[in-house]
Amino acid sequence: MTIEFPDKEYLERINKAQLLLRDKGIGGLLIQSTEGFPYGTRYFANFWPSFEYGFLFIPSHGKPVLFTGVENAMFAREISPIELIEVAKECTFHGAPDYHSNPAPSMLDVVLDLLAGEEMSDKLAIYPYGLFSHDVLDNFARKVSNVEFLDGNGEILVPVRQHKSVLEVEAIRQASRLAQDAFASVLSEIHEGVTESAIMDRINAFTAQRGSERHPYYGWCA
Repeated sequence: MTIEFPDKEYLERINKAQLLLRDKGIGGLLIQSTEGFPYGTRYFANFWPSFEYGFLFIPSHGKPVLFTGVENAMFAREISPIELIEVAKECTFHGAPDYHSNPAPSMLDVVLDLLAGEEMSDKLAIYPYGLFSHDVLDNFARKVSNVEFLDGNGEILVPVRQHKSVLEVEAIRQASRLAQDAFASVLSEIHEGVTESAIMDRINAFTAQRGSERHPYYGWCA
C-alpha cells in the first residue's frame, strides 16, 4: 500500500518551521528546488519542479508562497496544498527566451511585499545552503541591506524532521521493507558476467511496480 500524505501533514510541517523561525529571530526560510534536487519543496509543499526552478518562501509569520515557472504552474496548483502560488521570472526555463517576455513578477519583490508589514529581520535561512542560486542571493542582498544568510538545513529542516509523524514513521518502514524485498529478489541473479546496471534495472522495475516514485541514486546497486 502506497502512503499518501494529506494536505494537513505538509501544513503542520510549515507550522513547525514557522515556530522555529520566530524562536530564532529569523525572518523566513527560502527553499530552492530543481528537478535533480526537489527535496525541500517536496517536503513542505508536495511539489517537485521539472525543467525549471521551484522556490518556496516560508515567512516567520503569515502564509507561505510557492513560486514556479510557466511550465510547472498548473501542476503546482493541482498538487500542492499551498494557497499562494505565483509564477516568477526567477523560475522560468532559461532555454526558452520567449518566456522572459511574460510579465511575471520577481519572486523577491513578492517576498518583500509580504514582509512589508513585518519588522524586517536581517536573517534569512536558505536551503540548500551550498547549492542555492548565487544570482538570487545577490539580488536579495542588494534589496535588503546587511542580510545574513543562514543554513536552512541546520537551523530549520533538521529540527523539524527529527520529530516524525505517525505517517512518516510508517512510510519509512514501508520504504525499508520494499528496499529489502527488492534486493532479495535479485540475489539469485547476481553472478559473474552480470553487470551492475542490469541488476539495478531489475531493482528499479521491482520497486516501481510496487509504488516507488523514484530511485535514490541511479546506477548504484551497492
